[in-house]
Amino acid sequence: LTRDKFQKNNGRHAFKFILDQKLSVSESDTGFLYRTSALIEGEKIWPLGIVTGATARANLANNLSRLNDYRFRALTPIRSDEDQFAARRFGIDRFYSTWLKSLSPNTHISLNAGYLEEMYGGYGGEILYRPFGKTFAIGAEGWRVHKRDPTSTLNKQMNRDGSFTGHVNLFYEMQNQRTTAYLKLGQYLRKDRGATFGLKNRFENGTTLEGYITASDQPDVDILGNNTHVFGGVRFNLPLGNIPYIPDGSEIRITTEPFARDSGQILDKPQPL
Repeated sequence: LTRDKFQKNNGRHAFKFILDQKLSVSESDTGFLYRTSALIEGEKIWPLGIVTGATARANLANNLSRLNDYRFRALTPIRSDEDQFAARRFGIDRFYSTWLKSLSPNTHISLNAGYLEEMYGGYGGEILYRPFGKTFAIGAEGWRVHKRDPTSTLNKQMNRDGSFTGHVNLFYEMQNQRTTAYLKLGQYLRKDRGATFGLKNRFENGTTLEGYITASDQPDVDILGNNTHVFGGVRFNLPLGNIPYIPDGSEIRITTEPFARDSGQILDKPQPL
């Protein structure tokens, strides 16, 4: 988001609809897993670079109860309690405020606070250096987060004990292509450390296809006793443009990745630079 955008859109409301489909076909203990949700996102741009936003989620269908048949839930789950979040029919994913500022034409920052994603609330920020006309960018982010309680009303309650997660982010746009390579180095939500490498391609119609792989210094253990330090996934976003009665910016998201993992987990920040 640039300074010009805020000058042109101060006071503007924006709403969009998202159909979120998550799949996992590689679970050694439970087999095929899925979760289907519908989300409504809204945001308003205020003067001085302030953005407020909210997201409501309706869980339509899932079979994540199978996670409890074999796996032992962690005493301090990171995302291994996703079945409990999915079991609630309605929840608040996000309710936050953001301040965005361009320190120079090449350097941008954001500060965020509130319910940042479905499973975490807290506060933090990001800085990005992207030289004009260049094909690379470098940034950093840090977050103080608190786990949300899936048994509380609308997932509103947050645990008092917080933790820190943060990464250095490197980006490279391939010349004459619509593909961006990225590398994240730092500390994940479990306080484990490692790296995430990914490739993201944006097609002319706005569709995006992204693949990533994460390596962590702390393993996840499955029912067979196998330790894994590495996992990956694929994300596909399809915009729903020019469809009557569907708000602009609406999309279908399809993600294929392991469910309910605790290691190598990144915060799903609300306003990425």
